Amino acid sequence: MQTPQSPALKRAMEDIAWILNNPATSPWLRRAIVGATQNDPISVLNDLEILKDVLVRWANANIETTTE
Repeated sequence: MQTPQSPALKRAMEDIAWILNNPATSPWLRRAIVGATQNDPISVLNDLEILKDVLVRWANANIETTTE
């Protein structure tokens, strides 16, 4: 028996399906989404904070380096 979904969860799952089915979605984003949805949501939120912080700094540093 399947657990009923809240409207917010249903919408999030629809968005995830759209992203995964979009041919323009990069392979790394596809892997990240699939991996995240297989984990505990609280752990995912914690990891997302770390990932965002590190990747924003990495991307900005790379952009600055290439524009100097």
